[in-house]
Amino acid sequence: VTHTGRLAIVMNKEGGGFQKFMSQHTSDIIAITINTEKNLVATADIGKIPRIIIWDVVTLQTISLLKGHHRRGVNVLHFSRDGEQLLAAGLDDFHSISIYNWKFGIMTSCFPGGLQKILAAQITPNGYGVIQAGIKHIKFHCIQGRNTVSQNGLLGKKGKNQTMLCIAWVGNRPVVGTENGKLYVFEGRRLIQTVPAHTGSVNALNFCSEGVVSGGKDGFVKLWNTSLEIKIEIKVS
Repeated sequence: VTHTGRLAIVMNKEGGGFQKFMSQHTSDIIAITINTEKNLVATADIGKIPRIIIWDVVTLQTISLLKGHHRRGVNVLHFSRDGEQLLAAGLDDFHSISIYNWKFGIMTSCFPGGLQKILAAQITPNGYGVIQAGIKHIKFHCIQGRNTVSQNGLLGKKGKNQTMLCIAWVGNRPVVGTENGKLYVFEGRRLIQTVPAHTGSVNALNFCSEGVVSGGKDGFVKLWNTSLEIKIEIKVS
């Protein structure tokens, strides 16, 4: 599944060029996330009052429409690990973060992300926290009922305050891709390990059964085991 302009495109994974299009957005799509277990996709657009649409990847039917809270656009979306919650991060001055029970269209939590643009954000595996990463920052939010406690990540002497681009998980530990090509591993909000991964920025991270897959500006895709030891690397560009 990908997108261009106002269209979301479902490709035929078996090949042959067959495509289907979801065309319910009225402005350009700038965020997408996939819930593979439920055959669901969430997409969000740019605009004065952006729309978040959750839809069925097979039938293309809209399951839920969320709008009204965010302004200017929603540039980050992510389903929780159990698929029951949806996180959205916006482009307003305070880069607001919201969490929805998307099945019922209810916003269960909202709080400011800060003045710096968010590039990645995810709900923690236990469902009671959020980690956000972006321009020159990483933050950890603990959701306590209607209240949220927000704290900066502790980089110590191991790390460098820089732009953080992507997030994945090894068990319950977040792994963050950085602009200088390293993987940062956190315990709670404290940086405990750095791993040289790519020449240039780490642009993509994804959890898989073997560990974590990373994609870098250097054109390499790399597979890491759960101890963050390199297993496979492939040059793709």
